[in-house]
Amino acid sequence: LEDVPMLSNYVQGLLGYGVQLKLEQLIVGGNTPGSIQGLIAEATVFVPTAAKAADQISEAQATLAGEGWTAGLVILNPGDWHKIRTERSTTAYFAGTWNEPATPNVWGLPIVTTPSLPAGTGIVMAPAAVAILDRAQATVMLGFDSDDFTRNLLTVLCEVRAGFAAISGGAILK
Repeated sequence: LEDVPMLSNYVQGLLGYGVQLKLEQLIVGGNTPGSIQGLIAEATVFVPTAAKAADQISEAQATLAGEGWTAGLVILNPGDWHKIRTERSTTAYFAGTWNEPATPNVWGLPIVTTPSLPAGTGIVMAPAAVAILDRAQATVMLGFDSDDFTRNLLTVLCEVRAGFAAISGGAILK
């Protein structure tokens, strides 16, 4: 690390990104014993009657409103969002054009895409019904462990202290 000053910054940035990505995977998918349950596990199964994905989102939004929740976020797999934004009539795209795309939203709800959500699954939710418990930001520590010093090795530890709380699974529809 002394020979390449930027290496430490690079390792810290790369590991910090990796830890944040893992946290996102747990918050979305979770369901690991002894870990975060995640949105998919906490959500209520919603069976739409509409055929088109955009209409299904509207239907879920109306269902949440009927339960007293205000939908405020849609989470989709990037491939599913691509299918929605490229839907078109015989003459034009519904969501803008390829050179002037519409902002990522459907029915006024912002869209967040993540590969952590399986294709074919969408989440429509009231953000007020969940909390990200951010105890400590990602930290990267470099140091010697055991006989690392004599073997010319450096131990790297990167961790984050966070949790997820679903206040009401009924306000999260999948």
